[in-house]
Amino acid sequence: FGRRLLSLLLQEAPLRRRRQDALDESLMLGHEYGAEMADRGVSLKDTIEAFVFFRTIVLDSTNSRSWGQILELADRVLLGVVESYQKRMTYISENSVPINH
Repeated sequence: FGRRLLSLLLQEAPLRRRRQDALDESLMLGHEYGAEMADRGVSLKDTIEAFVFFRTIVLDSTNSRSWGQILELADRVLLGVVESYQKRMTYISENSVPINH
């Protein structure tokens, strides 16, 4: 995930068509990461903290002129994480077997 995200965030400033592809890929990557973390039982808070930590490292290692593009793509990843995580948790709660005491 880290390598794919880093590659996505640091690609050259995309043209209009490639920009939409990058945004779509960012959302998809976020969906994958959110689903994986939810399946592993990692809390949403911990998942987001890890992502923000990674994003900060990327921002600190790049030129501030790139920040707008990086943040736009990172925001899409973050939205994908939350959407996917919520779907997984809803599915788990709806399909869990109640415990009878």
